[in-house]
Amino acid sequence: MFEIGLLPNWPRRSSQIVCAALLSLLLSVVAAAGLLDDTGFTELNSQLGNRVPLPLVSYIPRGDSGWSFRKGLSAPTTQPAEWRAVDFNPDATWSEATLPIGYGDGDDVTVLSDMRRSYQSIYLRKTFDIEGPPPGSLLLRLYLDDGAVVWINNTEVARRHVGEGELPYDAAAVNHEAEWERLLLTGTNDLLVVGTNTIAVHAINQAADSSDFSFDLELLSPRVTVAQVEATIEVEVPAGSGNIEQLFLPQSYLESQQAEPIAVAAPVMGETFAGSGDFAGTQIRVQTTVDTVSYSASSHAHTVGANLYGNESLFPDLPEVDCYSASDWVNRLLAPQSNVPPGMAVEWIQNHSWVQTTLEEADIPEIEDALIRIDHISERDSVLPIVGLNNGAGTAVPPLMATAFNVISVGVTSGNHSRGGTLASFPQAGRIKPELVAPHSRTSYATATVSSAAAFLADEALRNPIDSRSALRPEVMKAILMAGATQGEFSNWSRSPEAPMDQVFGAGELNISRSHQILTRGMLQSADAAQPLLTDWQANTVDAAAPVTFQIQIPEALKGTRFTSALCWNRHVANTSTNGGFSPEVSLPDMTLTLCPGSDLDQTIDVSRCPIGNVEFLMTDAVLSGGSYFLEVRSDLASDFGIAWIIDTAPADPVTEPESSKIPKLRLVIVNDHYSISLLNLIPGENYRLEQSPDMTSWESVTEFTAEGVEDDTTSRELPDSPTFFRLLLLRNPDLPALR
Repeated sequence: MFEIGLLPNWPRRSSQIVCAALLSLLLSVVAAAGLLDDTGFTELNSQLGNRVPLPLVSYIPRGDSGWSFRKGLSAPTTQPAEWRAVDFNPDATWSEATLPIGYGDGDDVTVLSDMRRSYQSIYLRKTFDIEGPPPGSLLLRLYLDDGAVVWINNTEVARRHVGEGELPYDAAAVNHEAEWERLLLTGTNDLLVVGTNTIAVHAINQAADSSDFSFDLELLSPRVTVAQVEATIEVEVPAGSGNIEQLFLPQSYLESQQAEPIAVAAPVMGETFAGSGDFAGTQIRVQTTVDTVSYSASSHAHTVGANLYGNESLFPDLPEVDCYSASDWVNRLLAPQSNVPPGMAVEWIQNHSWVQTTLEEADIPEIEDALIRIDHISERDSVLPIVGLNNGAGTAVPPLMATAFNVISVGVTSGNHSRGGTLASFPQAGRIKPELVAPHSRTSYATATVSSAAAFLADEALRNPIDSRSALRPEVMKAILMAGATQGEFSNWSRSPEAPMDQVFGAGELNISRSHQILTRGMLQSADAAQPLLTDWQANTVDAAAPVTFQIQIPEALKGTRFTSALCWNRHVANTSTNGGFSPEVSLPDMTLTLCPGSDLDQTIDVSRCPIGNVEFLMTDAVLSGGSYFLEVRSDLASDFGIAWIIDTAPADPVTEPESSKIPKLRLVIVNDHYSISLLNLIPGENYRLEQSPDMTSWESVTEFTAEGVEDDTTSRELPDSPTFFRLLLLRNPDLPALR
């Protein structure tokens, strides 16, 4: 991993994050075959076969024409919902538009030159076609300055930066600078129809006298996108010239110039170019365009990219990657200690293969604010940041990014990474880091491997959209990845209820095959597997007054040999500002995770009750015989959470038949017209019931007793007039076969 330092005037926009280590850190990548075997990908790939990338179907592209719009000078129809109905016919007050639409920023195609101080909202409609069966999920991307409500076929699907309920034509939005946001829409197969569908939008400005307003939209099939955030690497080009270029892209941005050689050019922000070589099939989007960076390839970014989405990765079919320089990402997207909220994350996964190593006392308030903003982005935008620790067993856990709560921090299987817990300068010091390790020589590349595994699982969730919204929540994906980790690679891995993960290796080594089994609930297992993995995951909410329990059933023919579960939740960062600023309110629940036998929730098989952090991890090798068990989640605050578990099994031990001399027996003793029954080979202290029946169908009790010795006799009774049958039941388990 490249170590980066922060300039003294960080994080103001004029400063940059810089590399403290240069080309001397360039190392070869771990052999792909060994990596793929160690992380379970070879096993998984053999089961899945060739995966075809999810198709990109654009139903409404950004910047599309053919929109109808109406100025919000009055309500568009008498009935509030009439204007957005599928069969509504716009009248002469509606006009045609090409998006983006707005004023004030110079980036709108349809310019509303009369909007300022005249009206503060607009209404838009457009039709789009669905061919074949309607898709089960869609990705809606909105470009907003400031807010909007969106309907598809008159059903609301999105509401951003505006109030609740039916909004009037002169409603006001919360101040929000223009940027793209994404929302995953699920269950859309019940919403869409084959043929023509209608999308309607009420786009709203913060005030009639606002200096700007803008709106754009795209609707497409969902695919996984990943952010690659890289520290810049300094390269002197040409050598000896003194001309230093700051590089951060995995591959050069090239522009073909007619009749001239290919030359490095400066892209516009958001411009995409096709990857080649190691990155063939991936669209690389340039998201940092500032004067201090250049657009040739960084050797470090190339190697990280190869492990993230290239030929060395667990997800070589990743369709899109957004590339940022780390300093631009911190200054522009996080914007710490500013009065604006952090920018919206439009990717599902963020890969941060960079660290911040210097820590001056004056930096602490800025870094702490940056950590709050990271956690806010993760929860608000449903994005999972995956971050690297520093290289070297003697290094401290980096303040950025690993000290954040709502992230996965990554080390290497050798243990040659930061340890010792989070630093005392930040909240809840001593939290265990990392959460996961991967078999690489450097944490940069291990981080990329974990990110590629998360992207692969997110892609799998999108292929099975019934649960996709829940599985893509960062706390759920984090739990699935951690529960799938293995510990057999380490001779000294250990945990305790108060420190539920290993102090060096966290939950253990990444294993994508086991995590995939959890995500899909074992759908790839053979139906006749002798030792199946029993798996599940859930997204749920717990209240402070009421624990949540999950019942787990182990078949009688099996026994559990290892039980592993991860419970993850977010540090909650609510923005309480009402004027478009950022006023964070932070809360962190304290949860516990307990495994109990199904017969008694007051008994405990194992527990995880770490007093700090937002992870509980439970792993026990206690043998769990067939039957019911419960996982119980408790919390001191109401909170969403993600939980995942996996049970390794083996065939149950065969039942050993007792010696014939030890089998309880009934002996009938008849004297004249009376009888009694001798009860032999009893178990002292056990409860029994003697029953009788005329037909071996209906039974009634003769007597119940606790055996004081190995023999007992019943009271003498008169002989019955008709045939009678007797049986003896052992009452500690009434389901056992009767003894006759």
